[in-house]
Amino acid sequence: KVKIERNDIIEKIIFIMIDHEKYLVASNLEILKAIEKLNNLKHKVLFILDFSGKLMGSITDGDIRRWIIKSNK
Repeated sequence: KVKIERNDIIEKIIFIMIDHEKYLVASNLEILKAIEKLNNLKHKVLFILDFSGKLMGSITDGDIRRWIIKSNK
């Protein structure tokens, strides 16, 4: 188990808050586009917004990798 220091988490949250726009995507974004976008981000997370701009959830590169592995079984 990897121990994450509290300061590391706070630093990541602050970084995303400052430059948050590039971490936001529409709920209808194609999965390949999401993967491309994740690949270009420092922190591998996207926040999914509905048509009104309300937060629906988040997705990480790990979520996508696990989905691919599960889908191929």
